[in-house]
Amino acid sequence: MSLDATARETNFRDSMKEYLYTYLKNVEGYPLFFRQGFTTVNIRESTTIEKWIVVSFDDFYLDIMSEAVISIRPCTRNDPSFFKLAQMSDKIVGCLTPSSGDGQTRIPFYQSTAVRDDWVLIGGILVHNVNISSDLLADDGTQFKVITVRTRFASKL
Repeated sequence: MSLDATARETNFRDSMKEYLYTYLKNVEGYPLFFRQGFTTVNIRESTTIEKWIVVSFDDFYLDIMSEAVISIRPCTRNDPSFFKLAQMSDKIVGCLTPSSGDGQTRIPFYQSTAVRDDWVLIGGILVHNVNISSDLLADDGTQFKVITVRTRFASKL
């Protein structure tokens, strides 16, 4: 017996990737990487980027009202005052804060397939809360924050 579309982790991940990629990469222009943990990025050996975002999928709890946690890490280089990092953090949190009249951010929840045009909207992913870490500094001098996003969505089990 297979899981209902609303209970599939793949649908959650694809929906979040679509939403974050559309806003943070296409609208804001930030290089976006989906990986576990902290990542230092070089596009080419001779070129180093100054700003990028790393997204990782963390805990996934299945229930009637399922919950999933993701970590978003904005990263900067050559930003001694952490100002560019704060600007990035504001943009990220801005795309996750309430956009509807009832105070809940709704991210489209799709039943995904290999062909994007065939995706079917099956509900919404609610942003339950957002926690933002203090400014952090990696060993290589990269400045970053960890933005932890807790989401909820109805699942048929």
